[in-house]
Amino acid sequence: MANLWNRFKRFIKGSAHDTLDSLENVESTSKQIVREIDEKVQSAQSSLIKAESRIMLVQDDFARAQKDSEKWNADAVRAATAISPFNFV
Repeated sequence: MANLWNRFKRFIKGSAHDTLDSLENVESTSKQIVREIDEKVQSAQSSLIKAESRIMLVQDDFARAQKDSEKWNADAVRAATAISPFNFV
């Protein structure tokens, strides 16, 4: 009985695959695959542009922070020098 059931399932699967193969248009399927790849490429390009923009923003923020740090350091040195007990001015 199990053997008969397995043969029946194999027959149904084979028939279904044959039907799909006969209905499938290779040209239209290929075009659809190309469209899907194009969409993925566009999405990847968009993500890359966003990432590059974020990198530029971070670089600008870093440069600004460096300038601020240098200014604060210079201000701190001036302040420390102005209140030094060894400053005889």
